[in-house]
Amino acid sequence: MGQINDRETEKRFLESLLAERAELDLHIAFLRKRLGVSEEVTTETITTSKQADRISVKQGEFYGLSRAEAAIKLLSKYGHALSTNEIVETLKETGLESMFIKNALPALYTSLSRHQEVCRVSKNTWGLKKWYPYLKDKKKNGGTQEVSEQANEAGDESSEEGL
Repeated sequence: MGQINDRETEKRFLESLLAERAELDLHIAFLRKRLGVSEEVTTETITTSKQADRISVKQGEFYGLSRAEAAIKLLSKYGHALSTNEIVETLKETGLESMFIKNALPALYTSLSRHQEVCRVSKNTWGLKKWYPYLKDKKKNGGTQEVSEQANEAGDESSEEGL
């Protein structure tokens, strides 16, 4: 009796997956037509284009740097925001020892969240603060003020001193 129930459950599950696949196929066909993309475009070509975006890193390139310092240099080299996973994997490629610890991902996340030059631009994605001129900077008293306003005030103070 148990096998019959299991088979029925599996059969219903298969039917629901096939229905989902049919719906996905409709969405995919619609998007291909709308974007003018042929069916030859597969996940493989999308992956290849992502790999072309990768910048080569050398063994030992970040030797002697802290996790956060290495990540900052890596972000500078790429020139755009990267996910925590992308940073960890790329730093592992260089042989950076601190990336081979058991908790490398949360350790890097913590290091980056505490570093002054880095900001989280979306979930698990990091960029350099200098790339975001309108970023609000948290002050020690808990208030916020735009970074560009701080720079303007610093410029005003130095021009007043010259009077």
